[in-house]
Amino acid sequence: MFDATYNKVRKPYKSDLFNVRDFGAVGNASNNATAAFKAAIAAAKANGGGIVLVPEAIIA
Repeated sequence: MFDATYNKVRKPYKSDLFNVRDFGAVGNASNNATAAFKAAIAAAKANGGGIVLVPEAIIA
């Protein structure tokens, strides 16, 4: 019973990571990271889903 219920409520998204740093985000106040965020989101979408990772230094 538990296994059947668990299989119905598993995370519906892919777990592939798309780090905004890999798309050009630097993480300082003088560089605009908008393009990097858009590119990471687009890559996740093209992959059929995934997780867009934003390291702490990017938004600090």
